[in-house]
Amino acid sequence: MATTQQVEQVFLAYGKVLHVEILADSVQCATVTMDSVASADIAIAALHARYTMCALPVIVVYDRTSPNISPFGISHGSAVKAHLEATLNPPQPKKLNPAAAAWQPTGGK
Repeated sequence: MATTQQVEQVFLAYGKVLHVEILADSVQCATVTMDSVASADIAIAALHARYTMCALPVIVVYDRTSPNISPFGISHGSAVKAHLEATLNPPQPKKLNPAAAAWQPTGGK
């Protein structure tokens, strides 16, 4: 599990970090407050899904309650949400109806 100082060091490469909080109910989730929208966008673009922690990819998105989300942040967050929903709730495979399919023997032995 990462410490707040370790998380801060990672994000400092992309701008000034105002606050880091490791969420108490999760060993794998933290909030990081950057000094500007531009710094947040750069950190998201640089870090999202490019590193792992505890064998899981690091997901970096804006907090949905943030008052300042860039157009990049909105589209990125929507794409991440859609991907996670598809991963957690994949579409059910369609059942084939053998009687309706044009099944033909291959003629092999």
